[in-house]
Amino acid sequence: MFRFNKQYINKKNTEIYKGILVICVFFAHLGNYEINYFDNYSFQFLTPLGYLAVSVFLFLSGYGLSYSVNEKGKFYFNSFIKRRVLPLYIEYILFVVLYTIYQVIFFKMDISFAKLFTTLTIGETYVNNGWYVQCIIIIYLLFYVIISSKIGETHWIVPLAIVGVYTGLCIILQLDFIYVQSIAAFIVGYFYFLLQDTINQKLENDRMFLIMAIFGLSLFLIIFVASYVIGNIIIRRILRILVCTVVPIIFVIGVSHIKFDSKIAKIIGELSLEMYLLQGMFFSFWGSICRIEFSLMYAILVFGTTFLSAKIVHYGFKKMRNINFGIKR
Repeated sequence: MFRFNKQYINKKNTEIYKGILVICVFFAHLGNYEINYFDNYSFQFLTPLGYLAVSVFLFLSGYGLSYSVNEKGKFYFNSFIKRRVLPLYIEYILFVVLYTIYQVIFFKMDISFAKLFTTLTIGETYVNNGWYVQCIIIIYLLFYVIISSKIGETHWIVPLAIVGVYTGLCIILQLDFIYVQSIAAFIVGYFYFLLQDTINQKLENDRMFLIMAIFGLSLFLIIFVASYVIGNIIIRRILRILVCTVVPIIFVIGVSHIKFDSKIAKIIGELSLEMYLLQGMFFSFWGSICRIEFSLMYAILVFGTTFLSAKIVHYGFKKMRNINFGIKR
């Protein structure tokens, strides 16, 4: 179990990791929604799991794009928009429709065209947790533009340019800090692939693995605690960004020696996008409309209905995608 596994980041393991991360996000949101609906602070300590899990998601996105560039070459991006961006955006639009119908029916919401515009681009959105999909779509588009330009010929500049432009856009639009909090993890993931052979040589040595794990965990704990106890908001935010760059490294150091082989996590991982976006609707439904105040029952109902709905949506959209685009996810 604690032996070095050279294939710790591959397609199968990544799906398992996504399943674990979605569960972490679920518990983080459980803490937030329990406070909002029931004034219950029992699960407040779980809320940091959300942005920590998102940072690992962005790390995996950066790693995956770096792998694609270096292993498949630029020809891979001839159909990048069609295969990666368009299907994701169309699925996001599906969730926009679902959330709009849900909020009109149950909350008598008036549709704002200004908010609808930001929902479909970037900014305030009708979709709970939809900011993350907006973030990924913008990153994909920037990646495509930059990798197709002369800048893309220098690999190490690519992630810096993407995150620089994205962050500048968020600042100009005065978006919430959540949009940029974890974005540096994308850079870490991109460079991690480029340096993976060197890193793996270190990780293969059990003593070096232990040193790296202890150092990384200690650094994380120091920065994490400081990000909550320091009063200055600017310093707190800088520390929060640093936390989000350290966490993915600790995560991959851990999984390089701890093998996960969970069928349940893999199934959830395959539904990660749908579960991420749907859970907000069911937290709202069972909490605000049905008023299920018993924490355990509330959590079970939200997770169960989210999982079943995600399975249905995933299956339906997969069929539609294969028919309309002739591609597989």
